[in-house]
Amino acid sequence: NPIINVPKEITGGFRDPTTAWKGSDGVWRLLVGCGNNVGTCQYKSKDFLAWTYVGQFHYHGTGMWECPDFYPLESGKYVLKASDSGDWWAVGEYKENADPSKPDSFVPSAADVHDNDQKYDFGTFYASKTFRDPKGNRHILFGWANYHCDDTNWAGIQTFPRTVASDPEDDTRIVTNPIVEIEKLRNTTVQEANVTVAPGA
Repeated sequence: NPIINVPKEITGGFRDPTTAWKGSDGVWRLLVGCGNNVGTCQYKSKDFLAWTYVGQFHYHGTGMWECPDFYPLESGKYVLKASDSGDWWAVGEYKENADPSKPDSFVPSAADVHDNDQKYDFGTFYASKTFRDPKGNRHILFGWANYHCDDTNWAGIQTFPRTVASDPEDDTRIVTNPIVEIEKLRNTTVQEANVTVAPGA
């Protein structure tokens, strides 16, 4: 695997690269979560082996942005997501910079990351990642439910996958829904009557 050097000015955290993507100029791009109020560091590469740090891609708010994610919507806009006390997202315009030594730009179309309670989920949900499903022509989102059960040897599970799409009523927002394949996991129906659940159960 290629080695990506940490920028000298970044000392407050450096982790969680995104999936790389190739721009219209044939140059590969990659985002990494960075501290020092940088948010997302961007790297570029012509051969997918030698990567050059080109600068800050986007940042808003506070904290170390973990597990950044970046992907296009069917509307033509893009989603930028950052994990920082929840998984925050923003929809905006993405513009490539043809200069291989300079970062591209992302400009939110409405609320930015950390604004307006724009989280994927308000439960125990973190460090999420989308995957492109070319067969279904959709983006699939997985998250981490960081949950610990006492007297067990495990902590955390992967959530049910859900789709992410542009809101048909407002293209500055997104909608998520459980993938339809989950319905195949349902078998017989279990019904109980006259059941009392004790407090604290």
